[in-house]
Amino acid sequence: MAATYSLNSSIYVNISELEPGRSSFGIKVRVIRCYRQPSSHKADPDGTLELILHDEIGDRIHATIINIFSHGQ
Repeated sequence: MAATYSLNSSIYVNISELEPGRSSFGIKVRVIRCYRQPSSHKADPDGTLELILHDEIGDRIHATIINIFSHGQ
């Protein structure tokens, strides 16, 4: 059984317990690195925001945030 943590009636799982296709969970992480990745496409001048996330047991995961509000769309 996966270890879960309860805080304010929400359930959190560790990064190592994430499963593809499952979308009803929460993770509690800290951002340990954040940087902007420029795009080489003219249609997307802003690029993406890249994050490295760290949970309380030491697991890490990479996340990408795209700019849905970029100019010209």
